[in-house]
Amino acid sequence: MARILIIDDDKSFREALAESIRDFGHDVVEACGAQEAFKLINQVDAAFLDLNMPGISGIEFLREAKPLAPVIVLTAFADSSNTIEAIRLGAFDHLTKPIGRVDLQQVLAEALKKSQIAPWGDFLPSGDGLIGFSPGMREVRCSTGNDRRCCDSRLGTAPRRRTKNDLSRSLCHPSHPGDPLYADR
Repeated sequence: MARILIIDDDKSFREALAESIRDFGHDVVEACGAQEAFKLINQVDAAFLDLNMPGISGIEFLREAKPLAPVIVLTAFADSSNTIEAIRLGAFDHLTKPIGRVDLQQVLAEALKKSQIAPWGDFLPSGDGLIGFSPGMREVRCSTGNDRRCCDSRLGTAPRRRTKNDLSRSLCHPSHPGDPLYADR
C-alpha cells in the first residue's frame, strides 16, 4: 500500500480522485494548494499535482519543491508548453482532466514503480549485487541465472547460476555465439 498525495484546489475533484485511489488500495493525503503540499511532498510515494492553482502554480511548485517522489501533473487546460515545462522539471507524466479510471490506475502503477528508483536514477539494489532493471540489466540477470523468472525455453528450466567472475570472464574473453554471455566485438 502506497501513500499518495493529491494537490488540487478543486475540492470535489480532489475528493473524487482520492476515492478512486483508495479503491486501488492506497492511502491518500490531500493538500488544497502548494503551500500545504511543500510540507507533505517528501512523505509520500507519489503525487498528483494540479497545474492551475491560485497562489503558487503547479509549475512553480515543481521548480521549488524538487520532489523525489514521482509527480503526475493534472490540468484541465492541456498546453504543450506546460507539459514540456512540467516534464523538464521532473514530472513523471501529464494527464488532462477528466481522467478515466483505467488511465489513472495505469499511470499510478507506473509512477509507483518509479518511486522505487534511487536518487541517482537507477533502481534500488535487488540483493543480487546487480543494480538496475533496464532491459539490458534484465538480460544480464537472466544470462547469469540471477533472475529465476527467466527460463531456458528449450529446456524449461532456469539457467545455471553464474558468478560475477563468470560474467567478467565472458565479457573480457568471449567464448562462442551460443553462449548467453557471448560479447560480439
